[in-house]
Amino acid sequence: MSLRRLGNTQTGVQETTSGELDFRAGGEEVAQADANGLKTEALFRHKNEIPSGDTWTIASSENAVLVGPLTVTGSLVVNGTLVII
Repeated sequence: MSLRRLGNTQTGVQETTSGELDFRAGGEEVAQADANGLKTEALFRHKNEIPSGDTWTIASSENAVLVGPLTVTGSLVVNGTLVII
């Protein structure tokens, strides 16, 4: 997906020349992803529930962090490292 213009601002995902992905919303870069993972400047958000029928998996080669409280009615498979704060 390339950047698209919504009014006077650009939003979307764009690959950089160094192989990173820039995520833009409201004309601002909100996150960047590369082979090491996702990076934001200040805020990390996720849903507070793993709903029934959903499966979240942390592979053996991955580290992950979740911020609680977290309600799990679906499945959470942890083969790597998971820290819940």
